[in-house]
Amino acid sequence: IVLDSTWIASLADDDFERYWGSIIFAEYGSFLPFDKLLKHISVELLGYAVKKRGLKKEEVLNYSKILHHLWQKITNQIFELPLEAEQVQVKTGLLTPSCALDYRLDIKRNDGFKLVSWNFVWGGGSLQDGEERFAESLNIDAQMQRNKNLLQQVHKFAEKQQKLGNEWFLHNFNIDSLAEVIEACPTHAAQWLEAGLDQSQNLIVRCRGFYEALCEILLNKQPEQGSKLFWKIYSDKHFQITDKTTRLPSILFKPFKADDSNSVIEIRNSLIKEALTDQALFEFVWLAQYCKKTNWLNNLISEYLQSEQGFEQAKGLCLLGFMDTFEAGKQLDEWIAEKPDSWIRDRAKYAKHIHERNQWAHHWFQRFLMHSETLQAWAAFRLFLQCVDRRFWLWGTEMLQAQDIPYERIEHYQACRASIIKATKNNEEKEFKLDQKLIGSNVKDGQLWPWMGKYLN
Repeated sequence: IVLDSTWIASLADDDFERYWGSIIFAEYGSFLPFDKLLKHISVELLGYAVKKRGLKKEEVLNYSKILHHLWQKITNQIFELPLEAEQVQVKTGLLTPSCALDYRLDIKRNDGFKLVSWNFVWGGGSLQDGEERFAESLNIDAQMQRNKNLLQQVHKFAEKQQKLGNEWFLHNFNIDSLAEVIEACPTHAAQWLEAGLDQSQNLIVRCRGFYEALCEILLNKQPEQGSKLFWKIYSDKHFQITDKTTRLPSILFKPFKADDSNSVIEIRNSLIKEALTDQALFEFVWLAQYCKKTNWLNNLISEYLQSEQGFEQAKGLCLLGFMDTFEAGKQLDEWIAEKPDSWIRDRAKYAKHIHERNQWAHHWFQRFLMHSETLQAWAAFRLFLQCVDRRFWLWGTEMLQAQDIPYERIEHYQACRASIIKATKNNEEKEFKLDQKLIGSNVKDGQLWPWMGKYLN
């Protein structure tokens, strides 16, 4: 019925209708001429349609022309960012995308005024305007109103961009067929890259999703150019696109998805080396495992453990503790057994504790899925929530695909998925306190090396 209708993507009532209508035509409209299909598919899913139709050379070239025309239109627009736009994150579904256009704006909370004891290595911070900032931090209503006003401002700005024809602003870009476009039209890709690297044009902000997709392709096809674009995007904090499940910036997935090359490995090593908290280290380990780069990760951990510097040994131990493998726990047990009481052995125990929590989550989730008694299963799920962290997204899906799982358990999981996401955040922040530690040691903003590294650039 839909394929025989006069439905047009640009006239859809909302993003949901536009997405699923486009999917139907992309999946089942292969019999339609390409020029007739265009009006039935949104620009976001046109690459997907080209892929489903067999990546025909002529259609790839037509898709390239459409992309370049839209890119030129965006480039020629006047673009002025709203004030304080760097506080905005666009949360979208990367692990489980249900709609390519589904996003939610999130304003970073004001951290308020921080009191740092002078007993720390570096007292940290200037007290200029201290009384005013302190009073402001206590006024929760004022902060909430400020964030609400900013959010409204951003929404209006996004609507204005849409009316001006910028269909890429605040959206992910579907990567399907983009590699073929770059191969077929290298001059277009060179223009996109050159302009993206030009600070004055601000194109990373205007169409960040498009440039992140371009970066992902270039890291495989042209690693040196992809590396330049990665660091350009990574350093731009305006309107960051983050995955709403893992809270990870989408740009961080790119160097871990990419094939190993000197430029790509250099990016990964730099990110790990410059990590200022255990949370950052934990996230890089998660990304390496999720993107199947465990060989690189194991080699890096071996280098750290074989180092003569205690700091690097401790970092290697923490990376082991953040992994989701039985072998990592066994290696930590052996390290602890061989070493006398010392600071480095305490780091290994810290890493082992974090590793064990993930194993407990394995156990309780399995018990929830398979226990024959409903009350016992419910109790197991509650215990699972007490120890789960983001590593669940590495192994949970496989466990859910096992046979003989009662259907009501799958329903319970789906209904409580938001609770799992919340629990991963609470456990990492309150139980592990990963954002307040580095290699298991408490850190304070403004302390000396290695935490002062961000001030030395």
